[in-house]
Amino acid sequence: MSDSETLNVEVILSSVSRNAGGVFDAVRQACAAIMDDKGFRLGVHGVRDDRTEQDLADWAPVPVSAYDRSGPAALAHAPELHKAITRSADIDILHQHGIWQSPSRTALKWRRKTGRPVIISPHGMLDPWALRNSRQKKQVAEFLFEKSNLKGAACLHALNVSELESIRAYGLENPVAIIANGVTLPPASVEPDSKLDEDGRRTLLFLGRIHPKKGLLELITAWKRLKEEAPEVAKGWKLVAAGWDDGGHFEALQASVRDMDLSDDVTLPGAVFGEEKDRLFREASAFVLASHSEGLPMAILEAWAYELPVFMTPACNLPIGFETQAAIALETDPDQIFDALKQNLLRPDLQQFGLNGRKLVSDQFTWTAIGAQFRDLYEWVHAGAEADAAPDFVSL
Repeated sequence: MSDSETLNVEVILSSVSRNAGGVFDAVRQACAAIMDDKGFRLGVHGVRDDRTEQDLADWAPVPVSAYDRSGPAALAHAPELHKAITRSADIDILHQHGIWQSPSRTALKWRRKTGRPVIISPHGMLDPWALRNSRQKKQVAEFLFEKSNLKGAACLHALNVSELESIRAYGLENPVAIIANGVTLPPASVEPDSKLDEDGRRTLLFLGRIHPKKGLLELITAWKRLKEEAPEVAKGWKLVAAGWDDGGHFEALQASVRDMDLSDDVTLPGAVFGEEKDRLFREASAFVLASHSEGLPMAILEAWAYELPVFMTPACNLPIGFETQAAIALETDPDQIFDALKQNLLRPDLQQFGLNGRKLVSDQFTWTAIGAQFRDLYEWVHAGAEADAAPDFVSL
């Protein structure tokens, strides 16, 4: 694409900091990959929060504008962001990440004013569990702006086939591009035998938001039973559940650990980033996500990149992990979690699941390939989103 044909794509989301959870890593790395092509000019707009200044440097080389919030944090309303987008005359495509908050109003007004295309990435927020959570608030947003915003999008973006099915079940008939999240491969991990702690135990790691949908209480309940009924397994492992408190659930989880007398077996280090996050991945021997609902969890891709065997639920929407023997299936029921951990934590071939995961992300989840898919999507939408010219990853 020549300079005269450069597309200006602007991205909006509620937070441009780590407070956005996995969306923060997914969006900033996708944007950087998209900018590898000089035919695209791209900027990011988000609402300022307590972590923004600390995290802005991580977006480089992507230009980011952060705007002060007005009103409740849950609305993510920033008047100057709204003005910057809706008054801009040179945006070719607006790409919205996440829904149910004020940026959706901004995207809706911009589309109605300009007639230009909007792409929306819900990031799992139309999945059945997500729709049931805080349903009344979402019904208000749906009535005021979100239904119109979603229906008017030139294209929606799903992370996988399961999310596509959720989008269709919601009643949306727009074209849907299926583009996964990606991961940056770290150097190969250390040998498993060097990962034992001072008590000779291996670490089963959770890393993500501390929120009920992640299944942490169910996991800890299963761990109590593991300690009581399968001590030969429990004595060789500890559980580390790291992450930031989303909605005030951290203290309740700490209390549950104490009440179940698991303080020596379950550690809750809180939020970790950067070198500390890398250290936890490198010290772990396996990863777990007993989630009730996910879009496409970045943490699992990262765990595979670190050669970790993964325990996960089908709701994590990565069936390819089961197909390639990179993951072991869990349900969200504590008794089933107990059974899966008891049967698999001591299996001699457990590490092979991690090696399979590393190969999987290397083959299919690199940012270079994903950036190319987004560029193809933008070009197709800008050209009019004609059905006979749709990329092969678009469902019409």
